[in-house]
Amino acid sequence: MLKGFCLIALISQTLMTKGLKNAIAFHHRRSPRLIAKASLSAKETTVKPKYATTERNSLPSIREKHYLSENYDIVIGVDEAGRGPLAGPVVSASFAINRNSEKIKEVNDSKRISEQQRESLFAQLTSDSTARYTVNVTSREVIDEINILQATMESMKNSVAELLSKENGKKAVVLIDGNKIPSGILAACECIVRGDSKEYCIAAASIIAKVTRDRIMIECGKKYPKYGFDEHKGYGTVKHLAAIKEHGPCPEHRKSFKPLRKD
Repeated sequence: MLKGFCLIALISQTLMTKGLKNAIAFHHRRSPRLIAKASLSAKETTVKPKYATTERNSLPSIREKHYLSENYDIVIGVDEAGRGPLAGPVVSASFAINRNSEKIKEVNDSKRISEQQRESLFAQLTSDSTARYTVNVTSREVIDEINILQATMESMKNSVAELLSKENGKKAVVLIDGNKIPSGILAACECIVRGDSKEYCIAAASIIAKVTRDRIMIECGKKYPKYGFDEHKGYGTVKHLAAIKEHGPCPEHRKSFKPLRKD
């Protein structure tokens, strides 16, 4: 338990110094102490109000435009980072836009842009005083306890719930990357396969989630330098697998994942 507290303190310090201003919820089912807390005038026209967001970004954002034209106040995009690695947490982010939001031209699926671009866009997305986003970090312990799929769904749900609480009273719809909708989200939802390459709000969430998790794994690399977490971020690279074989797993490795699982 002491190791868990040390890791969370280290993560929190690093993220805060990088300018992550919104709340980051650290969820641990076993111990609640580990929860610490991204108009048209009707007189002038009878046409339904159009989506007024500044169109500088190249993503089609078809569903965003549809919902905002249907008088939803905000559209929330949700994405995760870290389902596949052999170590570390899974991170989910939610990012909200409205009719007056300005889009950053370069925002795209986090997997399609470089690490340097992601860091720059993260700074832009999170430094805007009008930006509304949240991040949820779900620990390795929870992943091993309830499995990675359920941990990811719970992380997404918690991220959305926190953002909805900040936007209380606004009519919201949630666009989720992938083909599954987490249960328990108290808003209209739609899942979109490859949504991070189609909808701006999901792409923005994907960048925030990815950069947050990468920073966490860089700190893990400092704590456990034998494994090279700062390079591969916990994914099962040849170098990482060789380090596990030589040194055995560290506390951040997911014991429920092959080749770490003992059947």
